[in-house]
Amino acid sequence: SYSTCKRVVELEPNSVSAYSNLGITLMELNRVSEAIENFTKALSLKPNYAEGYNNLGIALQDLKELDDAVKNYKKAIAIEPNYAQAYYNLGNALRDLGRLDEAVSNYNKAIAIVPDYSEAYDNLLFCLHYIDSFPVEKALETAKRYGTMISLKAEPKFSAWHKSEKSDKLRIGFVSADLINHSVGFFVEGLFRHLDKKQFELFAFPTLLVSDSLTSRIRPFFQEWLPIYNKNDLDAATLIHEKGIDILIDLSGHTAHNRLPVFAYKPAPIQLTWLGYSATSGLKEMDYILGDSYVTPTNEHYHFSENILTLEQTYICFTPPTQSVTIGSPPLLKNGYVTFGSFNNLTKMHEEVVRVWATILKETPNSKLFLKNKQFSNKKIIKKVENQFFQYGISNNRLTLQDEYLSRTEHLKAYNRIDIALDTFAYTGVTTSAEALWMGVPVLTLQGDRFMSHIGESIMHNTKQSNWIAKDKEDYIKKAVAFASNKADLVNIRSTLRDKVLKTPLYNTKLFAKNFEKVLLNLVD
Repeated sequence: SYSTCKRVVELEPNSVSAYSNLGITLMELNRVSEAIENFTKALSLKPNYAEGYNNLGIALQDLKELDDAVKNYKKAIAIEPNYAQAYYNLGNALRDLGRLDEAVSNYNKAIAIVPDYSEAYDNLLFCLHYIDSFPVEKALETAKRYGTMISLKAEPKFSAWHKSEKSDKLRIGFVSADLINHSVGFFVEGLFRHLDKKQFELFAFPTLLVSDSLTSRIRPFFQEWLPIYNKNDLDAATLIHEKGIDILIDLSGHTAHNRLPVFAYKPAPIQLTWLGYSATSGLKEMDYILGDSYVTPTNEHYHFSENILTLEQTYICFTPPTQSVTIGSPPLLKNGYVTFGSFNNLTKMHEEVVRVWATILKETPNSKLFLKNKQFSNKKIIKKVENQFFQYGISNNRLTLQDEYLSRTEHLKAYNRIDIALDTFAYTGVTTSAEALWMGVPVLTLQGDRFMSHIGESIMHNTKQSNWIAKDKEDYIKKAVAFASNKADLVNIRSTLRDKVLKTPLYNTKLFAKNFEKVLLNLVD
C-alpha cells in the first residue's frame, strides 16, 4: 500500500527499491507526476538501473511525453539488452508517435526474447493495422504463429461439452472488456436488447473490473454476469465450460484486455470472434469470424484462419446515442468556408493521409481542418502535426487541433463544427463514422483491400451513401473538393441525413438482431 511504501522510504532514504516501489504504487493511484519524482530519485541513487528507466518511461508515456519515454526505454535497453518489457514499451511509444515500422521491429525483438509474450503479439498485430502497405499474408502468418503459441500452452483442451438440462434455449457467451461506454458497447447495446430471449440465454464474461451507465442498461438482458478478470485462463475456461455455453463470442480480438488464451482451451463447442478487432485472431480453436459482403468478400477469405460467417447487409449495427444532441446548421453558413474534420485516432493519420488531406485543403479555398483527439493534450504532438501539414504548404491557421472532451454529449456536439468528415485510410473510422452520420455530417471514405480498410465501405453502403466512397486517393481528393464546392447540397444533407440513416441497416437494431439470430441458429442446425 501507499502508506507502507512511504514509510519504507522514510526509514531507508538511500534504498533504490523503496523509491521504485513507491513510484509504482503512485502510478497505480494515477499520481503520475509524483511517481516520476520517485523513479528519478531511484535513478539518481543508481544510474545504471534498467528497471528504473523502464518505469520512468511508462510514467512519461502516461503523460503523453512520448519522446522522453522513448529515450528512457532506450537507456533501459542499453543497460540490459535482453529486456523484453522495455522493447515492448518502446514499441508502444513509437506506435503512438506514428513511427510504425520501428514499433513493429521492437515488438518483434520482445517476442524474440520471450517467445510466448502474448501482449507483444497483440500490440504487434494491432500495429500492423495502421500500415496499409503491410502484406495481409504476413499479418496472417504472424497471427497464426501467435495462435500456435497459445494453443500449445492451453492443455488439456475440452473435448466434450454438456447441454444444460435446465433449459432448451441456446446459451450464448460474450467475452469482453468493453461492455461499457466504449465503441464496442455502442455496437452491442441494441443487439443485446433485441435478441429473442425465448430462444437465447445470454451470459457475460467481463474481462475488466469496470462498469458504467451502459453496463447498467445491458446487464438485465443477461442470464448471468460472470467476471473473469480475476481468474487465470484455465479457471476462466473451466467456468465457461461448466455453464454449458453453446456459442462463445469474443468481442476483443487482439485489443486491450482480451482473453484469447481462454478460447485456446475450447471451452465451448462453437467459438467465434466479432466486432472489436478487424482481422483474424490466428487461433485454430476460433471457428468463425463474423463479417459481411463488404468487409469479408469471398475473394479475401484467405486472409483469415477462421471460417467466414457473412451477416446479411451489415456486420455491425450502431445503437443511436441515449444523449439528446441537436444538429446545428452547417458551420459553412456561419463561417463562409468549409470545415473538414476527423475525430479518429492520430495513429491512423499517417504521412499519406496528411498528404491527401493537405491537397484537399489546397484545392478548396479558405477551407479548414478540425481534428479532435485525446493525443492533443500534449503540446509536442500538436507541434508535430502542425509541422506535418506545414511541409505540404498548409499553415497552422487552417488547422484546429483539439483535445478530447470529457463527456460524450460534448463530443457529439463537436460534429456541429464540421461540414464534411474525412475518413482515415487504410484503417478507417468505425464509431466516428457512425456518430458523424447520426449528427448529419457526411463521411468521405476510401475503398480498401482488407477487412479493416473495407469498414468505411460497409458503413456507406449500409446507409445508402455509396457516392461518398472513393475508388482511389485521387478520386478521394476529387470527391472532397467537389462535395465542398456544392454548398446547397451540404446544407440539405445536414437537415436530412440523420432521419435518412436511422431508417437504414446500420442503425436498425431490431433488424440486425434478427440477422444475428439467423446466423447463430444456422450454426447449431
